[in-house]
Amino acid sequence: MSIKGGISFYLLDYADIEKSIYYITKANEMGIDEVFTSFQYGNMDDVLHVLSKCQDLNLNVAADINNQIFKKYCKDYNDLSVFKEMGLSGIRLDYGFHLEQLAEMTWNHSNLQIGINALLDNKEQKLFKKIKFNHPNVFASFNYYPRVESGMSQSYLISQSQFFYQQNISLRVFIAGESSKRGPIFGGLPTLEYHRYSFAPSSSSFYHLVKGIDVIYIGDPFIHHNELQHFKRSLDKETIWIKVVPTKMLSEIEYQILFNTQHVLRKDESEWVHRSSAGRLKNDWVGKGECLERPKGSITIDNEFYGRYMGELQIIKKDLPSDERVNLVAKIVNGDQYILEHLTGGMKIQFYK
Repeated sequence: MSIKGGISFYLLDYADIEKSIYYITKANEMGIDEVFTSFQYGNMDDVLHVLSKCQDLNLNVAADINNQIFKKYCKDYNDLSVFKEMGLSGIRLDYGFHLEQLAEMTWNHSNLQIGINALLDNKEQKLFKKIKFNHPNVFASFNYYPRVESGMSQSYLISQSQFFYQQNISLRVFIAGESSKRGPIFGGLPTLEYHRYSFAPSSSSFYHLVKGIDVIYIGDPFIHHNELQHFKRSLDKETIWIKVVPTKMLSEIEYQILFNTQHVLRKDESEWVHRSSAGRLKNDWVGKGECLERPKGSITIDNEFYGRYMGELQIIKKDLPSDERVNLVAKIVNGDQYILEHLTGGMKIQFYK
């Protein structure tokens, strides 16, 4: 299943109205047509104004709606047409609703998608299996966590995702933006705490490893164009994107091997390094460069003194000493170091800066 990318907008002040319309339009021009918002921010007339523009662009908009707001606009669980008329394709309902109520809503005549909280405990999971949901009209959504250190653990997310994957229910998650953070905390809006300081392409490509993910929203608004471009590209294929910082001025061939080559990790895994032979196939000369100590998370390329291994790229798993036959060329940024624990043989890797 291909993963779709989405952006978010929130009307925290009046200036955000036209700014949001411009942002949504530009993202749509890049091929991003999934949008998330919350009815708990801003004047409703202003929110509807932005939603009208989303309708013009034929975007899929999901809105976070609490029980109080829901009751204000809707009295009948089977008639949710008021939300469709607002320009929404789905509503994300959280606290204040029972699973039986949510199940009833999935049979609404407008085919509005109903988002349920993905954090079901064991008792709720058993109840979920017994209730009759209209599966095409239901998705499960994880939360985002503004407070630093409050995001979910990877193990818990994977466990919860597995349940919904087995029930054939699609999942939606959030990742933080690098170039812009939503206030008032400005700590990013990720689902996973590991993604708080990671970068959108890296965070999104991680979800290729999690079964059942359908939509990835950048939770923070007003993400810069370059970051959105990388984000969009990271969704196109099952490749893990890793952000690195070059440790020196790279030679032309080193740059080509590092950034312009798609690497596939060898299946005969080493305890010390992840290996890619793609650079060796280029048959280009790699001169001796900076042969320094290789701490965990370093990227190296074998030079001319390693003979037939010249051009081999390695991702260092454990601290290693310097070697005159190995050029140290880059380091994985701190926010992406966690991905080392998830890399295995056969994975496709794309480095970016």
